[in-house]
Amino acid sequence: MYNLFAFAIGARLVAFIVFVACVYGGNLLFAKLERRQSKFFGKLPL
Repeated sequence: MYNLFAFAIGARLVAFIVFVACVYGGNLLFAKLERRQSKFFGKLPL
């Protein structure tokens, strides 16, 4: 039972780290694309 509980905490921790990494990396990627293709992103309804 304890192993299952520890596994659940570990899985949530890994998922949280992946989520933060994706958001952080996505923001950096979007910033780079926004500098190069500001005209293209200006047409998208975001």
